[in-house]
Amino acid sequence: MGCLKCGRKETIRAHLIPKVFCREVQVGKMHAAGVVGSNKFTPTQSGIFDKHILCAKCDGELGDLENYAAKKFRVIRSNFKNSKLGVHEMLSADSNKILRFAAGILWKYSIAAKDFGQIDLLGFDDEIKKYAYGEIEKPSFLDGCFFWLRLNEGSSDLFAYRAPIMMSIDGVNTFKFLLGGMLFFIKVDDKDLLLPQFKDLLLGNSLGIRFLLAPALLSEEFQEARKLAFSQGSLSDFLDKNGS
Repeated sequence: MGCLKCGRKETIRAHLIPKVFCREVQVGKMHAAGVVGSNKFTPTQSGIFDKHILCAKCDGELGDLENYAAKKFRVIRSNFKNSKLGVHEMLSADSNKILRFAAGILWKYSIAAKDFGQIDLLGFDDEIKKYAYGEIEKPSFLDGCFFWLRLNEGSSDLFAYRAPIMMSIDGVNTFKFLLGGMLFFIKVDDKDLLLPQFKDLLLGNSLGIRFLLAPALLSEEFQEARKLAFSQGSLSDFLDKNGS
């Protein structure tokens, strides 16, 4: 079938959840991942990949954004691990790059196999792809924000990652996913996200980034991961026991 971006015949094993984020939550030989189809966390050895969607060059271009985002998220987890809950700002980060990174994650999942959690971008696929690759300016239908789900004050530890799932927030079509400890909410809709907890954090509104520091223990993502892990003991034991 060839690369779905440029048409090049040779494709590679393109990680839908970038490897840089897989490694961050690795425990033993396993990772915790979110699978869209079942809407539950399930274990996977090296992160989910699809070997039929992208060539090395096109995957690498998105990889540059993924590495940039991972570095900025590490800075957030280091610099704000002792900070109070609430809104924080980091002017040294490029909000456009972070939003393009998020667009790239969504686009990869839109072209992935159904078994890997394929999502429907509601007819906006082509523009999201072009924006992710820096070919067009940010479309008006696309924007979003993220929360850092911190486990405990003083901790920069991570507990899981999660693939994109679609949801409606106040009638706005939105995708959420969890990477690097950051829970993203990306709207793909001509309507705006007007709720106060989102409106003031939108990446399309500023040069730097604003994010909400929130307690992970109260989040759905943590609760689902904990249910999965502690059904068979500790998270580490669960992941190791389910290895091959």
